[in-house]
Amino acid sequence: MDGAAIAGALASASAPNSAGLVTLEPPAEYEDVAFDQLARLGADVEALAPACLRARSSERAAAPAALHQADPQEAYPGKPRINGSRQGSLPCRRR
Repeated sequence: MDGAAIAGALASASAPNSAGLVTLEPPAEYEDVAFDQLARLGADVEALAPACLRARSSERAAAPAALHQADPQEAYPGKPRINGSRQGSLPCRRR
């Protein structure tokens, strides 16, 4: 989305709701263009309509999670396992 398109979409945005969320309509005529524009805005963007764009966005959001559901050796038999360090797996720590 170029600067003028962003400015136009933001100018048409709704007032923030009680959760601070706004609704806007990106100026796109085609699903592929709208999908690409929304995907660039990050994971906090939700496509409300049309249904085809919402479904595509949902599939895109679910894909990374699906990669981490199964044991890689079961999901991809015969593929080499990649560890996070030379000594083995990275320790699981959260910030």
